[in-house]
Amino acid sequence: MHMWKLASTGIFIHRRRRPDYSKLTSLDMHVLNTRRLAEDLAHGRVSTRDKAYYLLLGWVLWIVIGYSTLVFSNASRSWLGLFEAFMIIVIAVFGVQTCYEASGGDDNRSFVVDFTCLLVPLTIKVYAVVWGLYWLFVWGYYATTSASYESEGAARLVAMLSRHAGYLATLAAVLATQAALFLRMRVHIAAIAAMRATSIPPVQPTGQEVSGG
Repeated sequence: MHMWKLASTGIFIHRRRRPDYSKLTSLDMHVLNTRRLAEDLAHGRVSTRDKAYYLLLGWVLWIVIGYSTLVFSNASRSWLGLFEAFMIIVIAVFGVQTCYEASGGDDNRSFVVDFTCLLVPLTIKVYAVVWGLYWLFVWGYYATTSASYESEGAARLVAMLSRHAGYLATLAAVLATQAALFLRMRVHIAAIAAMRATSIPPVQPTGQEVSGG
């Protein structure tokens, strides 16, 4: 940062540097390869700038998912909406706790950074799989309900399921998404902790330690 001092007034004038946009083309990010990203995090190969871009990308990703109309929930003032919200909170509490312990607990100062970066590829993969299966179910559901049945019992069964299938399928997809995210996160967080533990050489005694009295 350039700076001039006006001798007569003692005022400092600062001129801001222009952002270096050329660095945007030299990113070394892994938005789909979770294992490679975990290895880079474990060995300190993710720069501060890239960590910031993982945060930005995750933010944009959640906005895109929220506005895509392809992913939704049973959010409503109903017992089903209340149950779904309660289960999401329970999964989040236990999920973060297990991931934190798997990362090394209080000894790991990089937990939040690791979690934030890994959330990008895991979100893409988990949402693609879970909600891809959800929409396959919807397609099969409409194909089944639009068909005609000769048996009155089969027709009644399909009619009964059609009144609740959408809500239950959405509930299953929402909870499966949350559970899968934390399960996969725990696996990669634990792998990072293991790689860091093996990459740091143990301290060898020098024979010059001062023993306490």
